[in-house]
Amino acid sequence: MAKLFLKNSTWYLSVSFKGKRVRRSLGTKDRKLAVILSNNAEILILEELLGISKKAHTISRNGLISQFLNHNPNWSDATKKWYRVAIFQYLNKRTNSSYNKAINVLLNYAKHKGYAHDIPIPKPVKKYKPRIRTFTKIEMKIILNNIQPDKFKQFVRFAYYTGTLRGN
Repeated sequence: MAKLFLKNSTWYLSVSFKGKRVRRSLGTKDRKLAVILSNNAEILILEELLGISKKAHTISRNGLISQFLNHNPNWSDATKKWYRVAIFQYLNKRTNSSYNKAINVLLNYAKHKGYAHDIPIPKPVKKYKPRIRTFTKIEMKIILNNIQPDKFKQFVRFAYYTGTLRGN
């Protein structure tokens, strides 16, 4: 039997089967999303309890990093050194966004191999507001109708309606 519950503002799923109970975080604060995610998570947990699928193998940080650095025989020593520095800088909280690539590659490797790990997932790089590059309907009316002289107004309309770029 599966049950959803809220703990520290995060939704969890608890599944009990033949006296064994497994709890998993759904990683969301939204109840509607938790209900949707719970269906798939319940199936995965039941498969694990029934022995159909195996639980992720836990590996130490150093073991994972060592295995990751040696998994690609085509990497040069400089590439391995860059990944090693980037990973350890990230783990020691001295990070910048350029190291996120190395951490993401490491985490994808761990996921692909089915390893459970305790390496924190990097926060996304700062999101910037996109520039609004369009005009409102009122602004377009002003641009297309209130330009003087009339020959220049015709030129502006031609450029607008044909999609002419500034450099053309």
